[in-house]
Amino acid sequence: MFAGVPPLPVQHVALQEAEWELGFSRLVAYVDQHGHARVPQSYIDETLLRLGVWVLTQRRRKTKGAISEEQVERLEGLPDWTWNAKE
Repeated sequence: MFAGVPPLPVQHVALQEAEWELGFSRLVAYVDQHGHARVPQSYIDETLLRLGVWVLTQRRRKTKGAISEEQVERLEGLPDWTWNAKE
């Protein structure tokens, strides 16, 4: 950890994981409906989740090294997932 910076409380980490799982489940629903994981950045799903922004956030987290290997593997397992939206 960083010197002088306390670790996140367990509840905070659990909340982050739950939020990630929610976003991933909505992405899977999008894939089921559209056949691919290329979500437009402006896309908002029927639960009002800004799914396009969620996807962008995952890409940024990967660039920063702030995403788990398990999450990377799960995302990469989706049809047409890409870390570069311009591909």
